[in-house]
Amino acid sequence: AIGTPLEGKWAAAVMKEMDGLQRLCVFDYHPPHTRFNRSDGWQFAPMHMIFDVKADGRFKARLCVGGNVLDCSAHTTYSSTIQDISVRLLMVVAAQNGLHMMTADVANAFCTAPNREQVWLIDGKEFGDREGSKVTLKRALYGTQTASRAFHEFLGELFQRMGFQPSR
Repeated sequence: AIGTPLEGKWAAAVMKEMDGLQRLCVFDYHPPHTRFNRSDGWQFAPMHMIFDVKADGRFKARLCVGGNVLDCSAHTTYSSTIQDISVRLLMVVAAQNGLHMMTADVANAFCTAPNREQVWLIDGKEFGDREGSKVTLKRALYGTQTASRAFHEFLGELFQRMGFQPSR
């Protein structure tokens, strides 16, 4: 039903997601009449919002790109991920050796990395008064096939600039 507390929680989740994307400067905005030519490397992809209720009861909205329609053959898209058991084993080893551990959560992680693909999209209702305008991606957005790889490389380069070195 319209006006229910549940509706308000979803609206707040969408607003929080969009505020985060604006803060990270994910999009370049263009007038609705702007044309993006495929011959120049531009590809169109739809956007959609994904909703989830987290285990702690939080309502989460995530704006995603329909990356399944993009041709990413010119990009390396593979990015390895660590398994939960590996993290747990490292924590056991650290605890047994009296080592200090530090963890972090990067909010809107992929969106902190530069985008690699030339993607344009059309703003939906979640963009408010910009609905119907066209946007291009400046930052990696969930759903693009290179987002994970872009974030992996971006974070790795950041850690190296901070003085960390990769290990086997």
